[in-house]
Amino acid sequence: MGWLTLSALPNFLAAPCGIIICAFLLILFLIFTRTFIIESGAMLNKISRLNNSFMQEKSIIKQKILLYLDFKGISPYKFYKDTDTTRGILTQNNGITEENLLKFIAYAQDISLDWLLTGEGAMLKGEREPQPVSEPPTAEPEVVAVLRQQLAEKDKQIAALISAIGSLKPA
Repeated sequence: MGWLTLSALPNFLAAPCGIIICAFLLILFLIFTRTFIIESGAMLNKISRLNNSFMQEKSIIKQKILLYLDFKGISPYKFYKDTDTTRGILTQNNGITEENLLKFIAYAQDISLDWLLTGEGAMLKGEREPQPVSEPPTAEPEVVAVLRQQLAEKDKQIAALISAIGSLKPA
C-alpha cells in the first residue's frame, strides 16, 4: 500500500482494517486529550494554591501590632517573651486568635482600640488624631516677580565670580 492520498481516503476508511485503525487513533486521541486536560487542571490547582499562599498577607491587626511595637522600640521577640505568646505568630500570613489579641491588648495598655481595630483615630490613647496636611499657600504674582528678579541678579553675580576665578593665575 502506497502513501495515503485524499482520493484514496474513502476506500481506506471503507476497508475493515481502515475502520479499526481510525477507531484506534480516535481512542488514543481521546485518552491523550482527557489525560492532558486532567493533568492541566491539576497543574492549575497547584499553581493557584501556590499563588494564594504567596499572595496572602498578614492581617491588618497584625500589621498594626508590628507597627506599634516598632514605634515603641520593642522587638517582636521581647513581646513574645513578655506575653508568653508563641514565637513568630506576628509574622505568619494569617489572622490572629482572640487569645493572642487579648495578650497584646493587656501588654499595650496605651494603644487605642479604635485605631487597632478600625484604623480610625490616633495610635495611642489620649493622642490627637494627626491633622491632614493642608495645601501650601500660593504666592502673589508680585512676590513671585520680585523673587525671580532677585534670582536673576544672583545668577549674574555667580557668573561674574566664576569668570574672575577663571582669570586668576596660579601662584
